[in-house]
Amino acid sequence: GSEPEARCFTEEQEKFSVYDVSEQIDNMLQLVVSLGYVFIFGPAAPAVVPFCFIVFVVQLRSFAFVLTRYKRRPFPRRAMGIGRWKSAIHVLQRVSILTTAYLLTSFGTAFHGAPRLARVSGFVLFCIAQLVLGWLLDAIVPGHQCEASCLLLARRDYVQRALLREGSLPRPPATRSTSMAVASSAEAVRAGTWSEIPGFETRRDCAEPEC
Repeated sequence: GSEPEARCFTEEQEKFSVYDVSEQIDNMLQLVVSLGYVFIFGPAAPAVVPFCFIVFVVQLRSFAFVLTRYKRRPFPRRAMGIGRWKSAIHVLQRVSILTTAYLLTSFGTAFHGAPRLARVSGFVLFCIAQLVLGWLLDAIVPGHQCEASCLLLARRDYVQRALLREGSLPRPPATRSTSMAVASSAEAVRAGTWSEIPGFETRRDCAEPEC
């Protein structure tokens, strides 16, 4: 048979698979599990850190490639960061502090032959020091930047002014000829005779939108 006609970008999107929430959870789960290995077993086996980095690089790049080329464009939704995954990562951080303190006080050379009271004291002091250090880092490097908020407000203001300016432009009145042209184009779309639509025959091979 003959070669199928080349589809435009919109038609190709209709044939792609849908990127749903379950697939997003599966992709994020792989990254969080790899990060959990580093948090919990990193002090005992530092060699897992570069492997975790490789997993992140391959996973993120491959997922971006599949999402932009073989997945239907997802519907935009408002999201607050990574959502509940942030709480899961915080739990892994707390668990990693406990496991690191246990490994340090049980198998560290500094506590070799030390009494149990010294080990327990070292365990508690290490946990407190890690929590204080994390609090200081959050205070020095805040998670929310004022510059990002200012840029977001400026973008929203620009979009609002552009929409108001576009809505205030005078529009040409509809005539009988334009109404008949729209009706004939609608009939051509229903019948599938694309070549009868004015200007569509030269744009049959639609190009992908530029980034």
